[in-house]
Amino acid sequence: MVERALNTLHANRHRQTSFLICDHEADEPLSSIEEFKIIDVLTRALENDGVVPYFQGIRDNQTQSISHYEALMRIIDVDGTVYAPAFFMDTAKKYHLYSYLSERMYERVFSLFAERGESVSLNFSAYDINSQKMQQLIFEQLEKAAHPEHFILEILEDEPFRDVETLRCFIHKIRQYGVQIAIDDFGSGYSNFLQLMELNPDYLKIDGEIIRHLHQSETHRKLLRAITVLGREFNMKIVAEFVENKAIQSHILDYGIQYSQGFYFYKPAGFDQLALSGIDAAAQQGGSRDVSL
Repeated sequence: MVERALNTLHANRHRQTSFLICDHEADEPLSSIEEFKIIDVLTRALENDGVVPYFQGIRDNQTQSISHYEALMRIIDVDGTVYAPAFFMDTAKKYHLYSYLSERMYERVFSLFAERGESVSLNFSAYDINSQKMQQLIFEQLEKAAHPEHFILEILEDEPFRDVETLRCFIHKIRQYGVQIAIDDFGSGYSNFLQLMELNPDYLKIDGEIIRHLHQSETHRKLLRAITVLGREFNMKIVAEFVENKAIQSHILDYGIQYSQGFYFYKPAGFDQLALSGIDAAAQQGGSRDVSL
């Protein structure tokens, strides 16, 4: 906070004013100094194998156990500091580092689960699908995978696709490997609804901004009810994100939603912790686990 205040003062040193207000909650663009610091962190991560997936369990509300996991990108700096995407993602996209981070992330997850029998899901953004290089990387990894049909592709609903036909062709090709499709952050954007449904998704992940206000807002509850009806009509599995407390989970159960994801049940953890407590135990019991990236 102090550092940001000093940056603000320095940037506005020629203004004729007695004081400046620096609000850490204000939605203001990052300064060049802040962006350069983030770029420095990302560069070190790419050079030192610091792009690491963390995994968060997704609860099956019927069996009351972990159904699958979502792999969340983390940047680990050389000093051990762990950064979540909110810290670096906008800057990474602005300065064309996003594709390098995604490439490392996908390769890492494929490597971790190359010989495992669990299902694995890939979270692809518009940036990825619009990139021939990223598409090729995924196809190459699927070709090498022992069970490519264990993968699920998650598509972010809140990012625009420049070429919808490219998206359709990519999904058609990837389905030939038996890959399932999920729409992530559903309800957060304004994408063409018909185009989304034409993708015939297997999973629908409801945006966290809808879920986190359920216990306070009748409007959000009505919206959730409409989405669950939609899911049933299209035979899609519904995942509620940002389930943070018992009150929210109670509404999730009332609407018959199959899966819950959030800190109320599980926090993101490194692969070592996951392998010790989650996937290995399931494999010993003969169960199946999906891992979402």
